[in-house]
Amino acid sequence: MTKVHFVKSARKDNRIVKKGEPYYWWKHPYKPMEYSKTKPTEIQTTSSPFRRELLQLQAYIQHLTDPDDLDDIIDGIRSLADECEQNLANMPEYLQDTSEPGQLLLDRFDALNEWADELEAVDREIVEGASDEELPEIKQRIMDDIWLIKYEGE
Repeated sequence: MTKVHFVKSARKDNRIVKKGEPYYWWKHPYKPMEYSKTKPTEIQTTSSPFRRELLQLQAYIQHLTDPDDLDDIIDGIRSLADECEQNLANMPEYLQDTSEPGQLLLDRFDALNEWADELEAVDREIVEGASDEELPEIKQRIMDDIWLIKYEGE
């Protein structure tokens, strides 16, 4: 993950802050430095497209209010699984089963499809009839699967 730096007081004016104001900066490999007045989100600091997609799904789940939104989440998960499968297919055949990246892609593909299957089996009426107190627990159960997939292989 990209390291985020905090500057208490800017030495001179720049496009983000005036002299003396605090700011954050970070840099992805082979890209220009990025600046912000507020602490950057994990989506901003990750350079992994896979992680970025998972984090976007996580944000979408956090704002889940309508059971029909589950279909969009499932579509996003299936799309991410398809990307893993395509990346695996693009690897040389001898690396697909024997290499660590190949195994990681295969594990992610399986975990994402399993997660999507579980979400398809969710009773929509439970989500629809959930009270304001129950909805955070339902969201958390969905989110727990993200963390298992996100940190697998690290």
